[in-house]
Amino acid sequence: MKDISIKIITEKEDLMPYTGDNFFHSNTLFEIMKSVPHVIPFMVVAVDSAGNEISRILAIVRSSCLVIRHGHIFGEGVYNDITDKAKLFKLMMNSVTDLFRRYHCFYTEISGMSEKMFGYGSLRKLGYFPVRWIEIHNSLQGKSPVRRLMPVRRKRILKSKAIGVRTTEVKDETTFKRFYNMLKHFYTSKIHRYSPHKKEIYEVGKSSHGKIYVTKYKDKVIGGCVCINSSGNTYLWHMAAKRKTFSTFFPASQMIWHALQDAHQNNIQHFHFMDVGIPFIKSPLRDFILSFGGRPVSSYRWFSCSLWGINRLFSKLFSS
Repeated sequence: MKDISIKIITEKEDLMPYTGDNFFHSNTLFEIMKSVPHVIPFMVVAVDSAGNEISRILAIVRSSCLVIRHGHIFGEGVYNDITDKAKLFKLMMNSVTDLFRRYHCFYTEISGMSEKMFGYGSLRKLGYFPVRWIEIHNSLQGKSPVRRLMPVRRKRILKSKAIGVRTTEVKDETTFKRFYNMLKHFYTSKIHRYSPHKKEIYEVGKSSHGKIYVTKYKDKVIGGCVCINSSGNTYLWHMAAKRKTFSTFFPASQMIWHALQDAHQNNIQHFHFMDVGIPFIKSPLRDFILSFGGRPVSSYRWFSCSLWGINRLFSKLFSS
């Protein structure tokens, strides 16, 4: 595009003012990630000839304990003018892809795109391959959440409450530490999920866009989740529950129900479950989340692997 240049910002002092409500590409999240160990944030910005910002994407590079790096982007970014959105996205993704390669990211993931087919051609040309993904969106407009509940879920929520299980927002560091220890332990068995750093969870929860809920039984933490408010919607970012040890207490049901109610009371438009997974014929997690009255939404998650042979193999596999 004529008279458009791309800038990659690595220091918070160089960020341009941002007054939008998209938390995933905000200065606030950039500064949070800048403070987290083993995480490197980059704000990729498109500017016009006058030096004015016209679009932005927050790209993040994470390093695991094995020094394996991976890049991640949530959503397609923020655009002041949607007329040239596709062209600007293509320009910025050229820079983002080069950036991830320079930092030797083993793989890259792009999730949370607002439209399933947005950027399809551009991402394919850059070597990314799409994986069919399921998201579940709960509308909080019109019908109240309780009227959308399936009978079995409503029964278990009432039973959980009757035996003394309660969910509250985390307000002190002691409760946060207990919640985080449970979350970290939960993720140790999930090889497909990264374990977020304590500081990342804490700072997001402390921000005006984040909330951390903890579910307890007799002062024992048996569940919890982290939610993010962005662009009028709530996103369930991380969750964990002791569903086996406390199976008859239904901690996950109580936890999600409280988060849904809180979002509804704060006039949130939709509640998004971010990580339902690949659309298998049978999925206990998907069925569980759907019982809260949401609807499945077909989407793509985009991936790229730095090993050319593996990337080509998966590209052909998931395109068939």
